[in-house]
Amino acid sequence: MMKKYVLPTEGILLDSEEKAKNICHLFDSFYYEYFSPFFEKWNNLNVLYEFIKDKNEVEELESILGIFWQFKKAAILRLCNDENYQEYIEALVKRFELIFERRSESIDVRRYYNAAKELKEVLDKTEPVYNV
Repeated sequence: MMKKYVLPTEGILLDSEEKAKNICHLFDSFYYEYFSPFFEKWNNLNVLYEFIKDKNEVEELESILGIFWQFKKAAILRLCNDENYQEYIEALVKRFELIFERRSESIDVRRYYNAAKELKEVLDKTEPVYNV
């Protein structure tokens, strides 16, 4: 879908009103056919929450939330006042703690473990935004 909206960056010479109209039409098409519907669908955190709340597969969550998806899911659960937040965040911290115990020499493992603990501390003090 996106490919048809990619404009060439070289070789465009707007030397006529007709060419300028064509470029404006491409931008309008992008806005009304892609940009606007995307933001209408994903207009608040509740929509994302409903989409991910029951997903547990690593590949699926990573493709939706990207890297550090575990931390993002924890934040979404907390902000949406999910009843499973506490269980999720405690399991997340425990998982990184176990990895840290086995590979304490790894700087990256230490960082993930510390980030998980810090995130839990911050989120536990954060009031939910949505009450689902």
